[in-house]
Amino acid sequence: FTTFPSTGVLKWVPGRTLRGNVLPIGGLKEKSLAAYRAGIKTVIIPDENCRDIEDIPEQVRDEMKFITAKTMDTVLDAALSVHL
Repeated sequence: FTTFPSTGVLKWVPGRTLRGNVLPIGGLKEKSLAAYRAGIKTVIIPDENCRDIEDIPEQVRDEMKFITAKTMDTVLDAALSVHL
């Protein structure tokens, strides 16, 4: 694990295979709205859900950063490089 403090600025919407591939999820709009209300600024989502971002209200999209990931390597790289 790391020495990085958890400040609640990052949210990962999980769904993965044993081989490390990130699976698509349902309810991205609702999950993103919940993260927005909780003060989360960055969300890592499955690459296959990229098209669902347009369903999220524009105000929320403008204030949040969405990072897409195909593999867990990408998720970890993104999560550990977010400036907390």
